[in-house]
Amino acid sequence: MDEVPENKSSPGQDKPKLTVVRWIFAVVGALIMVFCGGCSLLILGDLASRGRWSDNYVSVEIVLLIGGVPFLVGLLIWWLAVKVGRG
Repeated sequence: MDEVPENKSSPGQDKPKLTVVRWIFAVVGALIMVFCGGCSLLILGDLASRGRWSDNYVSVEIVLLIGGVPFLVGLLIWWLAVKVGRG
């Protein structure tokens, strides 16, 4: 009887490497996340340390809208570049 040899490789080894285009998109997504998310965290930390959540024009909702939405877009770009379509 002929037995088929089993493949004993781990799940992480059979994924193809990232192409140059995927690397570029992953870096762009990461930069968007760092700059938008990092800026938002600094502003939210400043608001929290002062104890004022609602100034004349700066509030939590505005910070999350201006910084949170681009952060989520950057996260989506990074996720699509790194995770989707690789095995």
